[in-house]
Amino acid sequence: MCSSRTLRSRKSLDPELLRRHMLDMKKPTRTLKELQALLRERFEAIPELRGVRTDVEDGGIAWVDSSERGGANWTVRRVRPLDTYRADVARIIREAQAKYELDAEATEIPADW
Repeated sequence: MCSSRTLRSRKSLDPELLRRHMLDMKKPTRTLKELQALLRERFEAIPELRGVRTDVEDGGIAWVDSSERGGANWTVRRVRPLDTYRADVARIIREAQAKYELDAEATEIPADW
């Protein structure tokens, strides 16, 4: 593996080398409550969703065992019908999954799991 310094010093980056480097980087972790607050805040920025309950409140965030390197270790449980799917909401969730990992050690697991 190469260091960040090595990557910055190259004039043209090898896409495969860059991809491997990005996969090896650790994502910052957030607790369950922090992820919920972050997602709620982003949803509230969408005028039609202000004050509306979402799957984050009703379904919750769940830890998942990611089988791929760099994949998300959490998801939002879907409780709404598929016909209410919103691409902007899905994008917000995917962006958060790409940026943060769920800190499983600092997260209380609900009794109904």
